[in-house]
Amino acid sequence: MSKLQRVTGDCGGVITDNSGPSKQPTGMVQKFRVALGRTDIENTLLVPATWPAEPQTTLESLLDQCDRWIKFCEHWDPDDFVMHQWSKLRFIVLQLHQLGVIPDSNKFHFCHTDLVAHNNLIEIVDHSNVRITGVLDWDASFVYFVQSLSLTQRHTICGYMEMDTNGTRPTSNEWKKYATQPEYLIARRIFEIFKRGASSACDYQDMDDVIADWQEIHFDEALNKFSLSDPDTDNDSEYSGQSEDSSDSDDDVEDE
Repeated sequence: MSKLQRVTGDCGGVITDNSGPSKQPTGMVQKFRVALGRTDIENTLLVPATWPAEPQTTLESLLDQCDRWIKFCEHWDPDDFVMHQWSKLRFIVLQLHQLGVIPDSNKFHFCHTDLVAHNNLIEIVDHSNVRITGVLDWDASFVYFVQSLSLTQRHTICGYMEMDTNGTRPTSNEWKKYATQPEYLIARRIFEIFKRGASSACDYQDMDDVIADWQEIHFDEALNKFSLSDPDTDNDSEYSGQSEDSSDSDDDVEDE
C-alpha cells in the first residue's frame, strides 16, 4: 500500500483499462468523461466525450473539466437552468485558488476509490497482524489520478461505521486539513460534481447546496447576480458576474 501511495502523475483523469499500478501512468490516463454515457448525444458532439489527458495544473484540470461540461450543456440544452450553476461553481474554483486551497501545481495522486474489504487480498501473519498482498477491482470507474484535495473519501474501508479518533491519529496535519477545513470540503464536493456531471434532481440540489454553503463562509454578491460567459475566454473575471457599471447602465435604459 505504501508503494501505491507514492504513485503520482502530471495529469488527472481515469486510468484506462489497459494500465495497472505497475506500469507508468504517462499516456494511460483519460480525461473524466462528459455526456453522461449518452452515446446518442456523444455522436453529435463536436469533440469526443473523453480523450487522453495532458499535463495540467490542479487549477487547470478543474477549470477544463467544468468548461467541458458547460460546452456539453450548451450543445444539449442551452436554455437549461443548470448552465448558470456550472459557471457559479467555476467562479468558486477561482476563489478557492485565490485562497490557496486549490494550488496551481500539477501533482496528481493515484487513487483507488473502492478499497473496501472484499477488494483487498490479505495474508494472516499472526493473531494481531495481516499483510496486504494484493488489491482487486481495477475498474476504470474507481481508479483515478486526482488532486490532493480529492483523496479523503466520504466512507472508509469500514463502510458506514463511525470512525473514532484512531481514524485520524496516523495522519499528519497537512492531510487532516483536506478532511476537516470547510474550504477543502467544498472543493472536494465540487470535484465530485465536475467528475460525474449533473443529470438528476439530486445532482442539481448538490450544486445548489455547494453554492449556498460557499455563500455562508465567503459571501459574494456576484453569485447572486450571475451571468454566464463564454468558457473559452481568457479573462476569468468575466465569470464573476455582472459589474456594477453594467447594472447601472441597464437601469438607465429602463428609466429612459
